[in-house]
Amino acid sequence: MATLDIIFLNEISKLTSNAERWNPYPWYKEMRDHHPVFYDEGQRVWNVFRYDDVKRVLSDFTTFSSERKRSLIPVPVQDNGVNLAFSDPPVHRKRRGLLAKAFTPRSLESWKPRIQAVADVLIDKIASEDTSKPIDMMKDFAVPIPVTIIADLLGVPNQDWAKIKEWSDILFMPHHAEGIEETTKLKGQTMQTFAEYLLPLVQHKRKNPQNDILSDLTQAEYDGERLKDEEIVYRDRTVRRRKRNDYDLVNKCLLQFYRRENLPQVARKSQSDSRGC
Repeated sequence: MATLDIIFLNEISKLTSNAERWNPYPWYKEMRDHHPVFYDEGQRVWNVFRYDDVKRVLSDFTTFSSERKRSLIPVPVQDNGVNLAFSDPPVHRKRRGLLAKAFTPRSLESWKPRIQAVADVLIDKIASEDTSKPIDMMKDFAVPIPVTIIADLLGVPNQDWAKIKEWSDILFMPHHAEGIEETTKLKGQTMQTFAEYLLPLVQHKRKNPQNDILSDLTQAEYDGERLKDEEIVYRDRTVRRRKRNDYDLVNKCLLQFYRRENLPQVARKSQSDSRGC
């Protein structure tokens, strides 16, 4: 991928310090109040910051198409018939319907105990250590929990979880204009290695379905069509993108707990109140 095809978000926001990146909200407010629709000359992209504008961009596909050749990550952008992010209706609707067959409310509900079990194991491990010393919640909880849960739900063998984490870390490590060619090459090679690992696993799941996402995707059917093995491999890449999102959300949640002493009580009250909704 040429450097021109990559969008560098850090060049748009100009948030250079960790403190700014952890608390970007003053910048969001500044843009929303004074530059709600902003064109960045360097990255050649339009940015919208108000709710109504964002809603229109996402829903008005005749004006704002999702079909594109640029990416936020320096890996080859491709559309092999399953990626929702790069398609418009009616193609998008058909793809979404097919994938929805694999992600039913019933299947999502069945995942809760497995997710809770992973969280409990990590928390118990932290609690068993010397709590008089500082706890690295990022290393011991925020980093391992998304990749462990995703690998488990995908049906990846336990002995390969470390490998999955290593590949995921490479694919979603930060990137900058400086050294982008080396980064792109490394991520491209890692993506290919990941795909070569997943393809035989998907083929096995199709013949021997189990209670996991890969098996559900092989059995999903919509309008008489099913996903091909290669399409499932590509779809799994989009599932793994949740790893980075979840990692960031867990970190920010922990930071808020640290900053606000009364937040645990507020969270418990909100959870209690929501049960009647």
